[in-house]
Amino acid sequence: MNITIRQRENNKWQAIVSYKDKKGKWKQKSKGGFDKRKDANQWAKEMSFELQKLEKSGVLGNEYTLEEIFELYLARMEKTNKRDSTSTIDTYRGCMNLFSDFLSRDINSIKSAELYNLIEDKRKLTGNSYNLNITVLSIMFNFAIKKVRACENNPCNLLYYDKTKKDNRIKFITEDLYQKILGEAKTPKMKLLIQLLYETGMRISEALGLCIQSVKNKAIVVERQLLRDKKTSTNVLKTDNSYRVVPISENLYRQLKSATFDIHGRIFYDVAQQNLYYHLKKYNTSPHCFRHTRATILVGSGIDLTVVAQVIGDKIETILENYVEVNEDNIDKKFDMIRALI
Repeated sequence: MNITIRQRENNKWQAIVSYKDKKGKWKQKSKGGFDKRKDANQWAKEMSFELQKLEKSGVLGNEYTLEEIFELYLARMEKTNKRDSTSTIDTYRGCMNLFSDFLSRDINSIKSAELYNLIEDKRKLTGNSYNLNITVLSIMFNFAIKKVRACENNPCNLLYYDKTKKDNRIKFITEDLYQKILGEAKTPKMKLLIQLLYETGMRISEALGLCIQSVKNKAIVVERQLLRDKKTSTNVLKTDNSYRVVPISENLYRQLKSATFDIHGRIFYDVAQQNLYYHLKKYNTSPHCFRHTRATILVGSGIDLTVVAQVIGDKIETILENYVEVNEDNIDKKFDMIRALI
């Protein structure tokens, strides 16, 4: 490792620290604009110390840009987790767009202060928390540290998650609210989709990917979902638990069987997902809230949790931790049952 201090034509001092990478090629770190030689020398000593630390840890010379790390991680994800890789990769790419200005940077050159300033500016500008973006970026740095050995520290560790924003959506949709949402839907197909979500608790991607062939014996065989491009359906679902059979009412069964469908058998080919979200937003709810609602109704009805998990398509722990809400429709009845036990 060599240090060079030189004075430029503008009388400013420049410090250069030269070192060899793992392939034996000379690389250098430099900084100019110092007014005094001693300041340039001090910077060079500090940089040399940092480079020696990286050399001992095996990181020095193992240089990657953030974009290279990102692509390596996604390639590894696609290879090891084919089931959910498509939707997850789309999510990760969306999150990383926030850090587009950093993608071409050497991953070791990205500092916490830079990321902090970016996140804070975006939060003030948009009001969004960007917590998911921070999580994804942190995953990239941990991958670079543990698997690629391309850096030593994770600058995301000094960022904070904004927990001030609360989810104010109505997660349990009462019967009265459901009837109002249903009654004000503009098309018969939209009404049918809302009824399907309410009765089954299916994920919106599963509902939109539903084919007529999967509706049989007063039940729905959940075996397909619509991809994020909103055009292509696939038989690859979110988890192994997602493949399931969901019982439905006679009324819903008859409506689904008589509904129009496209050449592939998809029933809701003519319903735009954004129109559904727009309709539900007026009532401060969303398609996923129907999932919360159905899980709550099933648990509150005393149905065995293993059956509830089977119908909803998730683990029991997930049902209890994330989906069960307060059912205002029958809370008085439940309170009377509690009083009878006292």
